[in-house]
Amino acid sequence: MARRVGWTVMLAALLGMIVSAAGRADATDTAGDSRTVYCVRSGNERPLVKAAVALGLATGGATGTELTPVRGGIGVDLTVAEWARRDPDGFGRACAALVAARLLPAQPRSRLLDQLIPVLSAVIGAILAYIFGIRTARSARSDRAADELQAAVTAYARACRRCLTAWRYGRGREFEDAMEEPFEDLQAVLRRCAGQHRRWRAPLRLHEALRELDHDIRATAWPPDDPAPAANAYLERLEHLQLDLMRVVAAVERPGRPHPSMFRGRRAGAP
Repeated sequence: MARRVGWTVMLAALLGMIVSAAGRADATDTAGDSRTVYCVRSGNERPLVKAAVALGLATGGATGTELTPVRGGIGVDLTVAEWARRDPDGFGRACAALVAARLLPAQPRSRLLDQLIPVLSAVIGAILAYIFGIRTARSARSDRAADELQAAVTAYARACRRCLTAWRYGRGREFEDAMEEPFEDLQAVLRRCAGQHRRWRAPLRLHEALRELDHDIRATAWPPDDPAPAANAYLERLEHLQLDLMRVVAAVERPGRPHPSMFRGRRAGAP
C-alpha cells in the first residue's frame, strides 16, 4: 500500500513538473518568438504589411511585401524580416494584430462551447441528483430496517425479562405465553435481515441462539426447588443475546461501513 502511494506521489510530481515546464515554455513562446516566426514566414508578409499600414505604423512599399516604417525616420523600404530587427516594437504590434485577426474565425466554436457548458452542467447536476437520490433511498431503507429490528429486540427482551423475573420468585407461568408473539416477530425480522445481508453470519447465529434460549426457558420444570439461580442464568444469557442483537441493529443502520463482528462464526448470544 505504501509503495503504491509512493508511486502515486512520484507520478503526480512528475506530471506537475511537465505541466510547469510546459507552462514556462508556453509563456516564453508567447513573448514573441513563435509570432515572429509566423509573421516573417513566406505567404504572411503581405498580410503583415497591410496590418502595419492599417495601424499607421508604415506605408506600403512597391512590391507589396516591403514597407516603409513611419517610426524612426528610416525612410527606406524594408523587408518584413528587416523591419522586425530594426523596429521590434512596431513589428510586434502589427504581428500581434495579424495573429489575433486570423484567430477570429475560431470564435464560433467558443460560442458553441459556451452553449454546451450549461447543458453539460445540467447533465452533471442530474447525474449527481440521481446518485444522491439513490443514496438517500438506501439510507432510508437502512434506517427503517434498523428501527424494525430494534423494536423487535426490545419487545422480546422486555417480555422475556418479565417472565424470568417472575420465575425468580417462584411464579411466571402467567407471563410465559406473552413471550410467544415477540419471539415470532424477532425471528421473522432476523430471517429478513439474513436474506438482505447474505454474507453476514451474525443474524442466522442469533436466530439460532434466540430459538435455543426460548426453548430452554420453556423446557425448564418451573418452579424448581430454588428458581433464582436458573432465572439469573437465563437473564444473563438474555443480556448477552440482546447486546449482540444491538450490534446487528447498528450494522443494519450503516451497512456501508465495515462490521467485522457480522462475519464471525461464533455462536453469538451464548453466556
